[in-house]
Amino acid sequence: MPKHLTQYDILISCPGDVKQELEIIEKALKKFNEQIGKIYNIHLNTVHWSKDAFPQLGGKPQSLLNTQIVKDSDAAIAVFWTRFGTPTDDYDSGTEEEIEVLVNSNKQVFLYFSNCDVNPKEFEPEQYKKVQDFKEKSSIIGLYNTYDSIEEFEEKLLSHLGLYFIKKDAEDKQIISIDKNHLSVVGVRNGKTNKIPELYKSSFLAWEQLEETKQDIMSDFQKIKSINLVFSEDLQLKIKSEFSLIEKTTVVIDDKVKSRIRDFAKQYDIKINSGFFDLGNLEQKKELWVPPTPYTTNRSQYSLVGSDDEKDKYNLIIKLYNSISFYTQFRALTEKVESKYRLELAIENSGESFDEDIDVKLFMEEGKFCFIKDIPIPGDQIIEHIYEDLPKTILEPTKSASIKEYDYSFTFSSTTIPGLNHGKDHFINEYTENLDSYYIYETFNEEGEDIITFNQGYLKAKGKVHFPSVLLFNEIPNYIRYEISSKHSSDIIKGSVELEVNE
Repeated sequence: MPKHLTQYDILISCPGDVKQELEIIEKALKKFNEQIGKIYNIHLNTVHWSKDAFPQLGGKPQSLLNTQIVKDSDAAIAVFWTRFGTPTDDYDSGTEEEIEVLVNSNKQVFLYFSNCDVNPKEFEPEQYKKVQDFKEKSSIIGLYNTYDSIEEFEEKLLSHLGLYFIKKDAEDKQIISIDKNHLSVVGVRNGKTNKIPELYKSSFLAWEQLEETKQDIMSDFQKIKSINLVFSEDLQLKIKSEFSLIEKTTVVIDDKVKSRIRDFAKQYDIKINSGFFDLGNLEQKKELWVPPTPYTTNRSQYSLVGSDDEKDKYNLIIKLYNSISFYTQFRALTEKVESKYRLELAIENSGESFDEDIDVKLFMEEGKFCFIKDIPIPGDQIIEHIYEDLPKTILEPTKSASIKEYDYSFTFSSTTIPGLNHGKDHFINEYTENLDSYYIYETFNEEGEDIITFNQGYLKAKGKVHFPSVLLFNEIPNYIRYEISSKHSSDIIKGSVELEVNE
């Protein structure tokens, strides 16, 4: 039977001289989860700046860390040995500031001071005095603990975690029985929540790159027009006599290639002269054998026979065809994707207690929502280049320090092997699987309404979490209403999403 875990984020805060204890903390929390946590359905996650903070500009380092990881943590384990740490703008060390932030938010701090032996060469009296001063100050405002060995620290920490969280679990269950949580759907824009969600269109694809491709195409037209070639029967006879034993054929430009180039030229008013596709006496000969590679087998292959100008012109025409195909397909894809309306939503718990097993349903009139099948598939000239990045670009919610990311049960992992000649179907499958990893909703159609649903496993008090993806719409919906049910709410919460449309 599925179980619902109550998860807590535990901040690890300590100066740079505390190293062994970091490993012990990870080990102790793992033991807690496997032993005590398994019984009480509690899971403790470690949070540390080295693995959970991300690069960000626009503020002081400690202030940014506070926003990113400290304020959202449920508790902290703080350890001092001989060093107090690096001062911040407001405190004598970052660890002290992190402790104060959590204490001021009425959150639990497990505070420890190490009595382990120290290398005299690494001892700094001034730093140690600050540690002792803080220890004395802490004895006035609360309780701390000490240890004489790493083994003792591990034993004490595991015991203290058990005592605290077993008691907290019992208290939380009592609170839940008398405190209704308050769940709602809110909008998100630029990483911040908004009570009135914004439905908008976005120009986020590579129009600048498209313009550069177009300019390259124009340049190639001019290069091709500047190479004038004339077929010579005398030269043809000479070539045949010199290569009489080798099978050769005259090179001509395929009608499909000509048609696409002519259509583009007509669309952009580019003049093509009568000899634009003439290749002179260019021929191709068949190579009887090509050395195999790990991804190829023996096969015949053609090579060009002719002057440098003839070969250059042929290669330019093929390059032009490929560039036009890429440009045309990418432009069409861009226009289709950017025609969709975008909506970023989150679930907010404004109550005083956490909630679990949260089912969210959105209802809207049928035909407005953009399902997976409505998201355009890139053409054969471009899909290989964008099958990994495009779904992320159009569907991934904006990351934010104040809104948690959705915890996906499945993430896309490409099976493409570099160097292997995959076909178009392979990349379409990869692209579709990538879309599915974001668009995880179950969908239904009932009584003229499209319904999308998903489950959020856990949401802490005062917490916010993104929907699994940005929602796409083919047209502006006249209404969106929602229903939320959860483990700790006896009622189904109903509401509507009032939209601000920005085209």
